[in-house]
Amino acid sequence: MGLQSSKNNKNSDLSKYGEIYLQTDKSSYFGGDTVTGRVFLNMTSAFPGTLLFLRLKGKEAVHIVKQESRGKSNENIMYSDKKGIINQHILLHQWEEPYRGQLIIPFSFMLPNCLPPSFYQQGHRYLAFVQYSIETYIQPLDKTAELFKYKQDLVLRESIKDKIQDFPAQMTTILKTCGCQSQGSNLLKANFEKNFYSSGDIANVSVELDNSQSQLRNKKIVFSLKQNLKLKAKNCPLSKTLTIVKQEGPGIPKEALNNGGFLAIPLPPPFELTEKDQKMKKNPSMHFLLKLKDNAEVLTSTTKSSLITSEYFLEVSCPMSGLCAPTPSTSCPIGIYFPEFEPPTIVEPEDWNPQSVESKNLAFNSLVEKEEVKSGKVGSMMDNMMKFQSFEVESIPTNTSFNY
Repeated sequence: MGLQSSKNNKNSDLSKYGEIYLQTDKSSYFGGDTVTGRVFLNMTSAFPGTLLFLRLKGKEAVHIVKQESRGKSNENIMYSDKKGIINQHILLHQWEEPYRGQLIIPFSFMLPNCLPPSFYQQGHRYLAFVQYSIETYIQPLDKTAELFKYKQDLVLRESIKDKIQDFPAQMTTILKTCGCQSQGSNLLKANFEKNFYSSGDIANVSVELDNSQSQLRNKKIVFSLKQNLKLKAKNCPLSKTLTIVKQEGPGIPKEALNNGGFLAIPLPPPFELTEKDQKMKKNPSMHFLLKLKDNAEVLTSTTKSSLITSEYFLEVSCPMSGLCAPTPSTSCPIGIYFPEFEPPTIVEPEDWNPQSVESKNLAFNSLVEKEEVKSGKVGSMMDNMMKFQSFEVESIPTNTSFNY
C-alpha cells in the first residue's frame, strides 16, 4: 500500500517518520449516513506524539465583484465572505509512548443531517463553494511542531426527502392580447419523469397542450432546465436565474389539441476543477472573476447554506402568438447530486504486514469541538497537548499518486 505524508504537510519534511494515510470506503455520502474507513500508519521512526485524531471540516465561501459609482467614475469592488460549517475532532487512538510500526485502524461515525451538500460554481463576477474534508493526524507533544497528517476530500450529496417518479403538473391560462381582449384559454399538462438527477442524466417529460379553446397560436413548446442561484457576500447579494439547457418542440395551432408528446434534454456533464481553478478558490483575483462567463456546458449541484442557495427546476413553457398575459408554463423542482470523484489508487509495499485494531465506532457526540478543548471540558491531558489551527478557506487538494 503506497502511503504518504509529506505531500499533505506543506513546506516540511516529515517523511523521516514514515507515512500516514486515510481512506473512506466511499467518496461521497448523504447527510445521516455512516462514514466508514481506515487509517493506515507505516511509522519507520516514532513521531513525537501519542494521540491520533480524525478531523471533519466543512466550509463555504462566496466572492462577488460589483461595479459601484465612486465619484465621477465606476469602480469594480470585490466582496468576499466565508464561514465554517463544521470543524470537529475525534480522538481515534492513543498510545502510551510514541508509536513505531505498521497499523490499520478502522473507524465509523455518523454524519449530521443538517450539513449543506458540497457545491462549486464560478461565473461572470462570482465564485462560490461548499467543501468538506476528513483528516487524520498525530498531535505532536510540542505545541509549536507541525502536525503529522493526511487529508482527503469528502463529498456530501443532497438527501432528497421525497423521491418522486412521474411528477404530474398542469396549468390553465386565460389568454389575452394587447388591450386586454380575451382570446380564450388553454390547458397545459406535463408529466415529469422524476425529481432527482445526476450530471449526464437525461430528463424526460410528456406534454399535452389543449389549445382547442384558444384563439391564439402556440408558437412552440419549450422544455428547459433552469437554476435559481442566490449568493451573499457581506452586504452584496447576487441573484440569477440561469437556463442551463433546453429543447424545443413544434407548436399547436389555435383551436387545436395535441395528443401528447415527449421531449428530452441531456443534462450537461459535471464540472472538473483545473489547477488554476484550485488556486483561484483560495485567492480569487478581480481579473479572474471579471473575465469568467456563466457556463451552461457543465452542471453543478443543489445546495442550501448560509451564503449559497442553488435550486434547479424543469420547466415546460408554451409561448403564444400575440399574447400579453403570462406565458402558459408549469415546472417541477428537482435535486442535482454533486458528482462522484475517484480516490487515488494505492498499492501495498513489499514489507506491508500491519497490525489491526478493533474498529472504532464513534458516536457523533464524541467529536471534540475546538471550543471545548479551549475551555478545558475534555480533560487536562488534551488541554496540554491539543493544537488547533484557526479557520481559513483553503483549496481542495488535487488527487495525487501515492508512492511508497
